[in-house]
Amino acid sequence: MEKQILEILMGMQKDLLEVKTNVQRVETDIHEVKANVQRVETDVHEVKANVQRVETDVHEVKVNLERVETEVLEVKSNVQEIQKTVKRIEISQNDDVIAILKVNKKKTDLEVDYFNNRLIEMDKRLFVLEKAIQS
Repeated sequence: MEKQILEILMGMQKDLLEVKTNVQRVETDIHEVKANVQRVETDVHEVKANVQRVETDVHEVKVNLERVETEVLEVKSNVQEIQKTVKRIEISQNDDVIAILKVNKKKTDLEVDYFNNRLIEMDKRLFVLEKAIQS
C-alpha cells in the first residue's frame, strides 16, 4: 500500500509539475498579452495625438480659407467700385471735352468777330484813303 501511495504521490507530483509548467506558460502568455496591450495603448495614444494635430491643422485651414474668402469678397467689391468710378470718369470725360470745346468755340468766335471788325475797319480806312487819293 505504501507503494501505491508512493505511486499516487509521484503521479500527483508529476501532475503538479505539469500544472506548474502550465501555470508558468499561462503567466508568460499573460505577460506577453500585457506587453501587447501596452503597445496597443501606446499606439492608440499616438494615434489620438496625431488625430488631434490633424484636427488642429484642419481648423487652421478652415480659418485661413475663411480669411481668403473674405479677402476675395473685398477684392470683388473694390473691383466693382473701380469699374463704377471708371464709368463715371468716362461719362464725365465726354462732358468735360464738350465743355472745353464750347469754351474754345466761344473764344474762337470772339476772336473771329474781333478780326472781322478789324478787317472791316481797315477796309474802310483803305477805301477812304483810296477815295482821297482819287479825288
